[in-house]
Amino acid sequence: MVENILEKVLREVEENPELAYKLYDILRRKFVTIELLEEYMKRSDRRFSKLLREIKILRRDWGKRFEAVEKTLLEHSKRLEAIEKTLLEHTRLIGEVRAGIGGITRRLGMDLEKTILNVYRDVLEGLGIKPGKVEKFIYKDIDGKYYKRGPE
Repeated sequence: MVENILEKVLREVEENPELAYKLYDILRRKFVTIELLEEYMKRSDRRFSKLLREIKILRRDWGKRFEAVEKTLLEHSKRLEAIEKTLLEHTRLIGEVRAGIGGITRRLGMDLEKTILNVYRDVLEGLGIKPGKVEKFIYKDIDGKYYKRGPE
């Protein structure tokens, strides 16, 4: 039955070319034609090629940027190593300075006691105290003249 209908349609198309155009138009609207499919594929190929070129350009650009960042990172690492060495050297020197200042203050403390003892030698001898026998000097600032007021 379908074959009979198809044969009739084909005869009509051969006899009436106008009908062929109408039939083609109907089929074209209902189905995707090979030409449309080929055109779509060509446009897709062009877009894909363009995207591929852009990706290659971006990859080259990112590669250059990555190399620059890597170079900067290496420079920063070298600088940090130099800073670390300097910091260790400063730490060592601070230790030496502390030791030196500690020694100086101990000597100054002993010398200061001797100096005060010499200043008050006459007063001490007048009070009957032999300055050579004095081992330590303690001063209580009862009035708070030199430091906070001491116990009364």
